[in-house]
Amino acid sequence: MRKAALTVVIFLALLVAPLVVGRRWHFNRSDFRVLTLGESIVTPAGTFTDTVRVEERASDGTFHSERVYAAGIGLVLYTQGADRLEALSVSVP
Repeated sequence: MRKAALTVVIFLALLVAPLVVGRRWHFNRSDFRVLTLGESIVTPAGTFTDTVRVEERASDGTFHSERVYAAGIGLVLYTQGADRLEALSVSVP
C-alpha cells in the first residue's frame, strides 16, 4: 500500500464538561453530541481505551463527522463519510 503525506486542518470544538454519553452542545453552526466514553480504538499509533467519541452535525444538515479523542493525547481518529483519518504515531513528552 502506498502512503502519501497529507496535511489536514480540522477545526476542533471545545469539549463541554461533564463528558457524559448523550451530552449535547452547539458551537459555530454545528451541533455536537457525545456518543461513547471508554471505547477501545485501534489505530496505527496504538490502542486507546480512555476515549470520547463526539459526533458533529452542521445545523443546516450539510455536514456530518465523528471524532475520537484519547485522554492525554487528543484527536486519534476522524471520520467523515467514507474518509477516515487515524493517528499514525503519538509522542508524549
